Formats: sequence, C-alpha cells, structure tokens
Amino acid sequence: MRAAIVVLIFGTAAILWVEVTGRIIHHNWTGYEEILTMTVFWLYMFGCAYCSREDTHIKADIVSVLMKECTAKRIIELCRWILTTVLCFILFIWAITLIQWDISQGNQTSVYRFPVWIGDFSMVFGFGISTIYNVVYTIDSFRKLIGKGRAPEVREDELTEAAAEIAEEVTE
Repeated sequence: MRAAIVVLIFGTAAILWVEVTGRIIHHNWTGYEEILTMTVFWLYMFGCAYCSREDTHIKADIVSVLMKECTAKRIIELCRWILTTVLCFILFIWAITLIQWDISQGNQTSVYRFPVWIGDFSMVFGFGISTIYNVVYTIDSFRKLIGKGRAPEVREDELTEAAAEIAEEVTE
C-alpha cells in the first residue's frame, strides 16, 4: 500500500506540475481535472485503507485519554469499533451500489470518456479494506473485554529490569 500511495502522490504532483507549467506557457490542458480527480480519489482511499490497517486515523476519543484502564473503558472501545465497522460496511455497500449504477448508466467523463466507475471503484477498495481491518479490531477489542486479547506491549527497559531481577534471584 505504501508503494501505491507514493506512486499516486507523484502522479498527482506530476499532473499538477504539467498543468501549472502549461498555464505559464499559455497552453491549456483540457480535461486534466478528470485524471486528477481519479488519481486523488485513489490516493485518498489508499490512505484510508492504510490508516485503517495501522489504526492511525485522527480520533476525537477523549474517553481513552481520561479513563483509566477498566471494563467500562473496554466496553466503550468495543462500541466505538462496532460503530466504525458498521458505518464502514454501509459505505462499502453504498460504493458497490454506486459502481453498479455507473456501469448501468454508462457514465463517462466529459472530455476523455473514461468510465466514471474507475475513480469510484477506489471507494469500494478503500471501504472494503477498512471494513476488514475494522472487523479485526472489533474482534480484538471484544477479546480484550473478555480477557483474552493481545498482551499489552512491554517496553524494552521493563524487560531489562525484569531480567536483572530474575538474575539476582538465581544468584542468591
């Protein structure tokens, strides 16, 4: 996904560079907006999928900051993941419906006559991948709630301290 994001960023920059250069030399590149819009849609949805994979979306989750680790906090986290998954799935279904409508109508861009579904398919990709990762995070959150989730990450300095304590006990 990272490679695709980098390629799309460079593609977007190249399209904009060609358009700006064309305006400087008084040459109009008719229809560049069609290509730019599709490229940016794909860039945005690849970013959406990547952030879902890494769980790095911007969050306004004050509960996780203010509450100590407890069952209520885990329940709220599970509810958040369920809501996120449901909304993502609804948007995924909507994107599929949009693609079907684009194909049935034969929608094309106005200048180059590209099928509109090429750009819209990015939403199926982005929301589909996001839904999959959100399901995984929802399951993980549920497992944490019932006490079978992943173990919390342990910092290296904590491991060093624990190893030193064990070494002291063994030498005694």
